[in-house]
Amino acid sequence: MKIIKPYYVEEITAVTEKIKEEKYDFLFAVAADSHLDNSLEELVTNISQVDKLVNFNCLVHLGDFLNGNIPKKHTEEILKSQITMYKNAINKKFYPVQGNHDGYCDNIFYQAADMAVDDDWYAATEFVSEYENVCRVKPKPYYYADYPDIKFRLIILCSFSYVMDKENFTKIYGPDDEQIRWLKKEALNVDETWTILIFSHDTPFEEFDDGRCKTDTSKYNGQLLMDTILWEKNKRQFDIAGWFVGHYHGDYIGKIRGINFILTGSQTAYVPQLWKMPPGGNFAARTLDTVNEDLWDSVLINKKEHKIKIIRFGAGEDRSIEY
Repeated sequence: MKIIKPYYVEEITAVTEKIKEEKYDFLFAVAADSHLDNSLEELVTNISQVDKLVNFNCLVHLGDFLNGNIPKKHTEEILKSQITMYKNAINKKFYPVQGNHDGYCDNIFYQAADMAVDDDWYAATEFVSEYENVCRVKPKPYYYADYPDIKFRLIILCSFSYVMDKENFTKIYGPDDEQIRWLKKEALNVDETWTILIFSHDTPFEEFDDGRCKTDTSKYNGQLLMDTILWEKNKRQFDIAGWFVGHYHGDYIGKIRGINFILTGSQTAYVPQLWKMPPGGNFAARTLDTVNEDLWDSVLINKKEHKIKIIRFGAGEDRSIEY
C-alpha cells in the first residue's frame, strides 16, 4: 500500500473541503509539464486520492509528459507507462494533450529531437477514441469530448504540426490548415446553449496582449486559429469558458481577444525557471520534500453564474475568473 506523506494528507483534506464548499456543474483535474519528474508518482497518487473524495468528471494533462530526447523504442515504452499511470489515477476519463517534447529523438537518420509523429501519438492515445461522446479523426492528435447532459464540449488542440520526408523532420510551432478546417467544420459546430473549454499545450501567439503588454506577433497559423474561433463564437453564440495552457511552467490568467487564457504551472519542482512569464504571470515557489513539491489544479465551472474556480494542490494559489 502506498504511504502518503503527512503534508500531502493534509493538502488532500484541505483541497477536498474547498471543493465541497463550492457549487459547480463541471469538475476536472488538470496537470501540466510533468517531464518524467521524480515526484510524478506522488502527483498521480494525490490526484487519485482527491478523486476518490470528489469524483472528477475527467483529468486533463496539458502535455510534455516526456523530454523529447530518448530514442523511439524507449520513448514508446515510457510514454505507454506514463499514459497508464494517468488513466489509472481517476475513475472516469483521461484526456492527454500533446506537448512539444512528447516525441523521440533520432540521431541516425534525422538528427532531430521532439519527433512527435501523428501515427505514433495516436497509437499511444488511441484509448481516447473509445470513450463515449469523443470525436477524433484517425490518426490526428486533436479531438473533442462532449458532456451532452450539461452541454459542455472540451476541445483538445494540438499546438504543433510538422513536415517530414525520408531525410528531414521539421517541427512547426502552430496548427496546420487541416486542424483549423476541422475546428470550423466540426469542433465549433454547437449552438448558444453549449459551453466550450479549449485545451492546448502552447498558445497561438508569441507574446501576450491582454492590456498589460502589446504585441502583434503570432505563431504559424496562430492568427488564423484565433480568428476562426472568434468568428464561430460570434456566429453561433456559444460560450468559451476558458482556454487552458501548459508549456510556460508558470501560472497566468488574462483575457485576450475576449477569451480567458489560463496557464497552469509545471509539475516539475526544479528552480530557477530560465524564461520569463508574461506580465501578471508568476512561478510558484517550490521546495522539495514539502507540499510545494507537487502542483496541479482542480477546476470547478459554474455554468449559470459563468464562474470558474481553480483550487491549487501544492505550490501556488487558488484562482477565480468569470467568463
